[in-house]
Amino acid sequence: MKNILCIVKSYADKVRGGGETYLHFFLKELNNKFPNVNLEVLIPNQKTITHTKFEGINIHTTNEPNYLGYIDKCDILITQLDESVKTLRYGLSKEKECILIIHNHLNFHFEFTKNPKVFIIYNCYDMFIRFSNAGNTNDNHFILNPYCDFPKYSLSVNSNDRDYITFINPIRRKGADLVLNCAKYFPKKKFMIVKGGYYHDKAIKYIEEFRKLPNCFVVDNVKSNEMIKIYNKSRIILQPSRDHETYGMVCVEAISSGVPVILSKMRWAWGNMGKLGLYCYVPRNTGSDDEDDATIKECYELFNCIKLLDEPATYSLWRQFYFDRALEKYEEERTQMDEFINIFKNKFLNISIE
Repeated sequence: MKNILCIVKSYADKVRGGGETYLHFFLKELNNKFPNVNLEVLIPNQKTITHTKFEGINIHTTNEPNYLGYIDKCDILITQLDESVKTLRYGLSKEKECILIIHNHLNFHFEFTKNPKVFIIYNCYDMFIRFSNAGNTNDNHFILNPYCDFPKYSLSVNSNDRDYITFINPIRRKGADLVLNCAKYFPKKKFMIVKGGYYHDKAIKYIEEFRKLPNCFVVDNVKSNEMIKIYNKSRIILQPSRDHETYGMVCVEAISSGVPVILSKMRWAWGNMGKLGLYCYVPRNTGSDDEDDATIKECYELFNCIKLLDEPATYSLWRQFYFDRALEKYEEERTQMDEFINIFKNKFLNISIE
């Protein structure tokens, strides 16, 4: 029996970030396809040692300083994001089969994306291109888009209880200042502001401002399986991110539910929506939280996209266009996963492909 160990900073049972959600669906696929493989998730640097199961995945937290020693007993090592550097360096020193999932274009990953001994999974084509153009790739890689449960979300496509313009994770890098201007500019429209799963300290000042407006309703962060309730109440989703999104899971879930999404003009958005899309100008973020917020003038393109969807016939056309795009993305991901499963059988489990 092969032993797979996944070491990460956080997991989808506690944190509903894009990376955590991506990893959970990925591991569930492996777990379901290969029931004879022992798959464990280890989360280090925690207060206590715990052992739980989340949707079939065994999760262990630990406060042990020497947790990397658990790698000695595994055959295949999987990691991503914050824990990747320490985990992979140790795993490679023990000659383990290593898989790194890439969500961001970060310099500290270059030593691994160029290393032919590490199998790289890029979460979208755009991410692969960013590494490839800089000469930081190896031939041992695969592109696997995030999974979105289109059949589940699409069940609510005809929901009529949709009154809100919704914005998720109210921090500056996600465009909270632009959405705040929208709520002030459209006082008769209802806005739903959903707290994010991380960077809570950076959201406080914007949440306070949203709560001062009578047309804004702030709700707590919800679990992954409850997000569909948010989409069912949403007429439009705003995602005017200032920074590069690695994939934009919210927009794919939303359009799968039949909700049009207005996005910033960035390559990650084109990768999801294609060249046709409801795009708006967004002032770029330099990384500082002390920058001035966007002016009303800088929000005009966002305002105009919202006004465009006020016309019922136009709204219906965009809704159908996006819904069809979501179906294409779902079918594409399913094909990719089937291809990866065959690679995994052959490369990591030594099972020949018939």
